[in-house]
Amino acid sequence: MTQLHIRGLTAGYGARSVLRDLHAAALPEGTVTALLGPNGSGKSTLLKTLAGLNPMQGGELELDGADFARLPAAQRAAQAMYMPQALPKGVHMTVFESVLVAARSGRHGKPGHALMADAMDVLMELGIAALANRYLDELSGGQKQLASLAQALVRRPRLLLLDEPLSALDLNYQFHVMDVLRRQTRLHRLITLVVLHDLNIALRHADRALLLHGGALLAEGAPAHVVTPDTLRRAYGVRARVERCPQGQPQVHVDGLAASSLEPERRTAAVS
Repeated sequence: MTQLHIRGLTAGYGARSVLRDLHAAALPEGTVTALLGPNGSGKSTLLKTLAGLNPMQGGELELDGADFARLPAAQRAAQAMYMPQALPKGVHMTVFESVLVAARSGRHGKPGHALMADAMDVLMELGIAALANRYLDELSGGQKQLASLAQALVRRPRLLLLDEPLSALDLNYQFHVMDVLRRQTRLHRLITLVVLHDLNIALRHADRALLLHGGALLAEGAPAHVVTPDTLRRAYGVRARVERCPQGQPQVHVDGLAASSLEPERRTAAVS
């Protein structure tokens, strides 16, 4: 079974470290891991470092027994697909063309008609087949986000890295996209890491969770074991309850700010 190992990871920007000696349990294929934590905790930095877009300052990354951090850039890019928060602007290409280009770059040697079928299948599963002939620079923010997600999924990477893919989506599409992510992750045995700010979505849809705070790992494991009143107080500075709904699903209820939750480092934290 393919697994991602993160050992002693230190990373940041220039001389400034954002992540410090981060260790995490192995992340296995076929699972969706939610990256949780307040702004400035290092979530985006972690994704960029895994994708090879940000240099490591120390530590090890191992994928399927290989030193992932030392792979040549082209090989690493073929195995890890990163979807950023901010999407490129001014790209005059249809949605279908953009997904087809992504399919070709990710799976060399597959016949063209098969790649076209794969591109349309992904659009249909995401519910955006009607946008196939629309141009990217004409889409709304949410539509662009879905098109970008289609480009990521069609490549079928081993490591899928998604930075807030739900931020511009309405409630219906948030649930739909997370359902698609779970199916695709299991079907193609991906290792999916997704930054989420909605803790209830993480509790409902993720297999695992990593909770970051101040560049360190505060908690990891099953989402229901990670998202607790204590970790919410320590990470977010809030008083909260985690209770089961009538269907048995855990849900977070925030009652207010915790005492001393406005410490200086929280007030001045930069967005990760």
